[in-house]
Amino acid sequence: MLLKTLNVPSVASTLLQQLRHLEFAYPASTDWKTVKRDPGLEADLRLAAVLVPILDRREPAILLTKRSSRLTYQPGHISFPGGRPQENDPDVASTALREASEEICLRSENVQVLGCLAPHKARKSKNVIVPVIGVVQPSAKWSLCSDEVDDVFEFAFDVLLNPNLPKPYEDGERAGSWYWSGQTRDIWGVTARILMSLAAALRDRR
Repeated sequence: MLLKTLNVPSVASTLLQQLRHLEFAYPASTDWKTVKRDPGLEADLRLAAVLVPILDRREPAILLTKRSSRLTYQPGHISFPGGRPQENDPDVASTALREASEEICLRSENVQVLGCLAPHKARKSKNVIVPVIGVVQPSAKWSLCSDEVDDVFEFAFDVLLNPNLPKPYEDGERAGSWYWSGQTRDIWGVTARILMSLAAALRDRR
């Protein structure tokens, strides 16, 4: 897939520069065979990619989804648009962009992909998620596919960068997982950890 380079002038300039100069684990054009050869990943893990869509505007935000309550796997969970690679996906970014198009009707030509964060393993399964960071241009439109998504909402950057909000669960079924406190949405698990990784990477650039 040919990844287009877009002109993205309207995100606050400092933030955009920080995003572009993050130390990404992989280029967005990395193919899945290369990811599978990562020495840090076990051979029997199930790989997937998600798009972390950052809205390009004066007050940036990240698009998150609420998975359909009709799905058999993680119904109703807060997540990023994403899924497993298909045979015709030439690289990680293609998987993330295809899934975003299928789930929230976000056109790939409206997204500038920057790179991939390190893979995140789910706590109780063999799923490994590769987060693809993308900047969504201001003119882009999106809407939910009701078969896969019940809702699409925005997660503000001032919330993302507040280090006091991520908290660990200390007991119960979710013990050992992290969640984002003080929110009306139940943001936890690998979604919370990906957000934490992005926030930490941005703070390191300051």
